[in-house]
Amino acid sequence: MSELYNIGIEQLIISSILSKESLYDDIASIMDYKYFYEPIHQEIFKLIQKKLNQGEIVNALTVMNLLADKGINSSYIIEIVEMIAPSSNLLPYVNLLRKLYVSRELKALGQEIQQINNPEDIDKYLDKIENKCYSLSYQEKTHDPIDFYIEAQKSLVNILNNRKISGIPTLFSVLDSCIGGLRKGELIILAARPSMGKTALALNIATNIAKNNNSVLFFSLEMPASQLCLRVISSLSKVALSSLIHGNIPDHIIKDCMATMNQYANLPLYIIDTSSINVSTIKSVARRWKRNKQYQDGCIIIDYLQLIESLRYSNDTHEQEISRISRALKVLARELDIPVIALSQMSRNIENRKDAPKLSDLRGSGSIEQDADIVMFLHKEENNNIVLSVAKNRNGPLLSMNLNYFSEITTFA
Repeated sequence: MSELYNIGIEQLIISSILSKESLYDDIASIMDYKYFYEPIHQEIFKLIQKKLNQGEIVNALTVMNLLADKGINSSYIIEIVEMIAPSSNLLPYVNLLRKLYVSRELKALGQEIQQINNPEDIDKYLDKIENKCYSLSYQEKTHDPIDFYIEAQKSLVNILNNRKISGIPTLFSVLDSCIGGLRKGELIILAARPSMGKTALALNIATNIAKNNNSVLFFSLEMPASQLCLRVISSLSKVALSSLIHGNIPDHIIKDCMATMNQYANLPLYIIDTSSINVSTIKSVARRWKRNKQYQDGCIIIDYLQLIESLRYSNDTHEQEISRISRALKVLARELDIPVIALSQMSRNIENRKDAPKLSDLRGSGSIEQDADIVMFLHKEENNNIVLSVAKNRNGPLLSMNLNYFSEITTFA
């Protein structure tokens, strides 16, 4: 079939639902009115959808009356019902309609791409194309009911196995108990003043997650991948970072480091090394990473938020740019159904105070504190204790905990 539509199947689906409305329930979670090519079929399906969702009866007569109210020839309904024998299984037909719809959308997208003639807008076009392709490839869940007893049994087994948190564990046990681990769809902000160790803490968390066989995608906008790798080697092998940087260590220590790294040959930790990247590129890379067949449940870490380039709009302030970026990261977390950790700078105001950081201390805060599900601050107290405080926790309590920092091996404990 050369045409990218099938009128007969569209009529079959409508006829079947009008003959037996319970068939709608079988396809409700995977069917969209846009799958229909004919505008009148789109209109009929939207009316069916609306009435059934309102708990009303749907049949040929009720739909005819609704169409007549809209000034549409309602006799067409009778033609369909009398002409098309209903089917008892609509799923194969819905799947075919969806493929035809995707084909039409891709063809239209290709025609739109051919019209691109302004290189200045290329980033916006790339983001639009990536969004469109991802939405077309996305398969909606069927929303089958969850059996209470089965789910309760799973919960009890998890407790017996000491899996008391719902998200990915950071292996900082007190923190995990507070926030429930890193949960899917959440945006977590880790903020600190420069040289406080936020990159080191983020790397420790990333390594812990990866050691637990969860994938981590680490966007490093400030530090080259070679330096990050040396920090990980130092932390895992307990060899001083300065010795690794300057190379003043004996051969047998180097061999020990190599042996340690061999133990982690399959560590699912991936680094994007760039000093220049915008949100649309981050989204594109993240989508490809998650589609990779080697992907396991994991998270994204971005170091750090204020270094992400903005697709500038005219008259935008810096705060508006940061707000747009933070919102985009939250949307990305929801879209990919994974936790996203974004490191952030804090304003200088904290240096003039003796109390704990506040949400307003986030640099260029704007909507960061609103978008984030969790906000954590890494800071020093007057006695030089390093403290990690959870200042916002949408689904749990707040927390302030002391951390030990072994600077020579860039490791928090």
